[in-house]
Amino acid sequence: MASVSRRAGVSGEAADGTDGTDGPDFGVLLAIAFRAYVDRLHVLLAAQGFQRMRPTFGYTFRALQHGALAPGELAERLDISKQAVGKILDEMEDEGFVRREADPADGRQKRVRLTERGIAAWQAAVRAAGEIEAELRSQAGGPAVDGARVALQVLAAHAGSGAETAARRARPVW
Repeated sequence: MASVSRRAGVSGEAADGTDGTDGPDFGVLLAIAFRAYVDRLHVLLAAQGFQRMRPTFGYTFRALQHGALAPGELAERLDISKQAVGKILDEMEDEGFVRREADPADGRQKRVRLTERGIAAWQAAVRAAGEIEAELRSQAGGPAVDGARVALQVLAAHAGSGAETAARRARPVW
């Protein structure tokens, strides 16, 4: 019998990369499910007029939902470089989702805040996420979705991110 905790190359793993169950191993399944979730979210957002959404925008919306941040603070919160934040902000600014403005306390510094369009996109994403979960509940059943949610929270807590999960913070994983 194979070990309960499996890693690539561990004895008991099938040659095709599955764990011997029906379908891909758990990590691959999580990645596929996340990609399907993001793809569905983008379809729903496009139907609401937000066609040019990128996965990185969601993390940025979440980080800015409670108010303006300096680009450096945003980079720290997202755990990415200031250059990467600058690129994301350029794209989001082009779409009208964010605005960079002078910091009232120090005019040499910039603060980034969501625009009305950015707030509308964030709210649309929250509604779309609820719609996706409702669709999943309809297809898989409420108890299955509740169980999946608990399992994901336990997994997140084991990774040391329980506090982030509780605070509903997320960061990119690239």
